[in-house]
Amino acid sequence: MSLTKLKIGSYQNATCEGQPKETFIALINPATISRKLSVSLSNQSQPPGRAGSESKYKNTEPETISFDLYLDGTGAIDDDGQTPKKTVTDLVNKFLKVALAFDGKIHEPPYTKINWGTLEFKGRITTCDISYTLFDSDGDPLRAKLGLSFNGASTPDEQNKRENRNSPDLSHTLVVNEGDTLPLMCNKIYKDSTLYVQVARINGLVNFRNLIPGTTLLFPPIK
Repeated sequence: MSLTKLKIGSYQNATCEGQPKETFIALINPATISRKLSVSLSNQSQPPGRAGSESKYKNTEPETISFDLYLDGTGAIDDDGQTPKKTVTDLVNKFLKVALAFDGKIHEPPYTKINWGTLEFKGRITTCDISYTLFDSDGDPLRAKLGLSFNGASTPDEQNKRENRNSPDLSHTLVVNEGDTLPLMCNKIYKDSTLYVQVARINGLVNFRNLIPGTTLLFPPIK
C-alpha cells in the first residue's frame, strides 16, 4: 500500500471546487499539524455599582492551521520516480507557484485546498518561512524547511450556516433602512411579524409605525 502524500491545490475562488489550477505534492508528510480556533469578544462596561465588564460575542475568527514541510534534493528520499529529478530550488518555486503566485485572473494570490487523509482545509496561505538547511559544494541548497500557516476561507453562505447568525436564540441588532417596518424586521429575525409590540417596548419606541432610517434596533431572544 503506497503512502498517501499531502496535497495542496490552487483555486480561483473560496469554494475550491473542481480541478485545481496547480497542485503541489509533499515529498515528506508533516509530522505535526496545528489548528487554531478562536472567537472575538467585545468588553462592555457594566452599569454603575457593578464591577468589571461583560464579554459579548462579536464573531468567529477563521480557523488557522500551521505545519512544516521538508524538501530534500539529496536523493535520499523517494520522490515517486519523478523524472527529471527536482532540485530543492525547483520544489520551492513549485510550491510558491501553487500557493503564493499572483493570479492575474482574480488579481490576487490563489485560494488553496489542502488534502491529506481526513484533512480537507480550504483557505489561503498567510506565512511561508523558508529555511535552507544543507548545501552542496557549489552552494546550491539540498534541503529546506517551509514553515507554513493558512487562514481558513469560506463563502458568506457557508459562514452563515456555520454560525447560524439568523437564529432567534441570539441577540441581533439591525439598522433601519428606508421603507423598513418593525413587523417586517421581526419577521426577518424571528420568522414572526407579530412580535413587533415586544420589540417596540424593548427599544422604547413610541411610534413604531414611523421608524427613522439609520436607527439601530435591538432584537433579543423572545420566548
